[in-house]
Amino acid sequence: MKLQILLALLTLLTATNAWAAPSRLLERAGSWNVMTYKSKHGKVCYFYARPQTRSPAGLDHGDVSFFVSSSPKQGVLGEANFVAGYEFREGSVVGVDVDGENFTMFTKNDSAWLSGREQDRKLLHAMKKGRTMTVRAISARGNPTRYTFALSGVTKAAGDSRKACR
Repeated sequence: MKLQILLALLTLLTATNAWAAPSRLLERAGSWNVMTYKSKHGKVCYFYARPQTRSPAGLDHGDVSFFVSSSPKQGVLGEANFVAGYEFREGSVVGVDVDGENFTMFTKNDSAWLSGREQDRKLLHAMKKGRTMTVRAISARGNPTRYTFALSGVTKAAGDSRKACR
């Protein structure tokens, strides 16, 4: 199910398809954008940001974003998802550090998720109280990458996203 939501989000960020309306920007909170759209499975609400910094500087990182999404009719609530503009090394993990609190995401192709709802809940809690989130990954080519996200606005974005999905 996580892969289905990711694919729907990515598709709708760039185009309209036959089963869903395009995403609609509801709000900007700091560097986080609150979005919603309707799919054949009901309303999907999410907030996302692009990194403030990317390293190494000389590498083509592609389109990198961090999402937190909900689709109540599908039982998805506050699911964290990191999307890179490249494939991850097979079998690798993505490390997430929120002001010293660490999380590990499993990878599939160019996306990464936490292991379940409890981890999603803990990460969102850390993001709400944190200042900076650093995400580390390894590309399929073996390049270590690092991204920094500002967390200012996450509490408002999470609240607005939750309200939009009621």
